Amino acid sequence: MDDELGLWMLHAAPLWRQNLVRVLARQGLSELEARILHKLALQAGPLLQKGLGAALVTEPSTLARSLQRLEHRGLLKRTADKADRRAFTVALTSEGAEAAQNLKHTLRANLNQIFDADVYTHVKTLLG
Repeated sequence: MDDELGLWMLHAAPLWRQNLVRVLARQGLSELEARILHKLALQAGPLLQKGLGAALVTEPSTLARSLQRLEHRGLLKRTADKADRRAFTVALTSEGAEAAQNLKHTLRANLNQIFDADVYTHVKTLLG
């Protein structure tokens, strides 16, 4: 692997993130909201809100605000957990699943515009 790739990534990452924020804004999403949609789309069923927060490494109050915005847009549904009424489960609605799929395609197209196939393959390998 190219020894310069790490240094290249050091400089490229902030530019990629800046571009990502612009792309997400066009979708009406924050970075965290996009991550929430993606994480829930990967799941076979609902997640406990607390577990979602831990997986996304975000503070409970920050997560709650983002979930509230997504729920208000009809992209997800929060329900009281049957086992613990103080806890909530979170799941995508059909609109949320569609939004997650659209987001995936939008981000892939954006990535293809920025990076060539070799760079994409290197990055994907690094991230596992």
